[in-house]
Amino acid sequence: MQMKAYNKEVFRTIRNESRRFLALIIISALGVLMMTGLKAGCNDTRLSADIYYKTQHLRDFYIQSTLGLTDDDVKALEAVEGVDSAVGLYEETGYYSSDDNKFSVLLTTWSETADTPYISQGRLPADKGEIAVTKSYADKFNISVGDDLSYDLDDDSSIETSDYAVCGIVLNVTDVNTSEGCTSFRSTAATDYVAYISDNAVDPEVYTGIAVTLKDSSLYDTYSDDYKRFILSEADKIAAVKSKSKRETERTDQIINDAIDAIAVNEAEMYDEFARAESKLADSKKKLDDAKAQLDKTKEMIDAGVPLPAEITQQYQAGLKAYNEGIAEYESGKESMSRIKKLLSER
Repeated sequence: MQMKAYNKEVFRTIRNESRRFLALIIISALGVLMMTGLKAGCNDTRLSADIYYKTQHLRDFYIQSTLGLTDDDVKALEAVEGVDSAVGLYEETGYYSSDDNKFSVLLTTWSETADTPYISQGRLPADKGEIAVTKSYADKFNISVGDDLSYDLDDDSSIETSDYAVCGIVLNVTDVNTSEGCTSFRSTAATDYVAYISDNAVDPEVYTGIAVTLKDSSLYDTYSDDYKRFILSEADKIAAVKSKSKRETERTDQIINDAIDAIAVNEAEMYDEFARAESKLADSKKKLDDAKAQLDKTKEMIDAGVPLPAEITQQYQAGLKAYNEGIAEYESGKESMSRIKKLLSER
């Protein structure tokens, strides 16, 4: 009975306030439509970005090393279980002049299997004298396909030519800014712009980086938590290749051997330098032994309960710390000398 009375009151209120009720319905419907549109728009944007990244083979990892990277490193990474491709890339900063101003440009090689630039106009470079510039670079300086560009390069540059003809305008899949439609994937604070050159234009002894893509990464949405977990699960296997391991030791030995070959014409001087280095290492050990003897005497006094000024105790602690650091440096130097000596003996 009470429910019937309540329902009658509700319908009476709706009938008497029909305009207000209709307005509330319209406002609610608009809110639902707005939220649905925003949700669908965000999903579509993420899906579009995911398709774009996968189509252009966006890397899953980018390996760099202060020692540089070689074809052996590429092969070692390709041999890792789960790796689809490992591509050695070379990049170097050149300088482009315009209106008496210089702008830094990252000149980098490109690959069809990793970080492939998206072609907006023209094509990607195939010959030594060709270059493809990013859209932001082209827009800034009004560059078109067919234009000629020149760059200032370092004297020891591995890039063989500084003059190029523009063959294409592209989007950089690893570094598209907001004006090109997406958020930044990597920082470009070091350079102002990016341009792509052919492998034929470079004669490097080493790569500056290796782009790695995984076989199963395409199974995951780029922005999903599953993809993050997958990448983290594979990271240790990738990192192990360039950790303190056989590959890094081999690369270090290669650098030492290259240095030895470079000065082979002055072999006598090389041995003299090695002997002087050994002598300095021995002197360092003697100084460390003398310091240890002094520290031991002070420690004996402390252990015996001899009252010492606070300054002496503080000096002992500082000296002990310096001694331990010196021993660590000595052991590192001794290990390096042993390896160099072994390499010299094998010549």
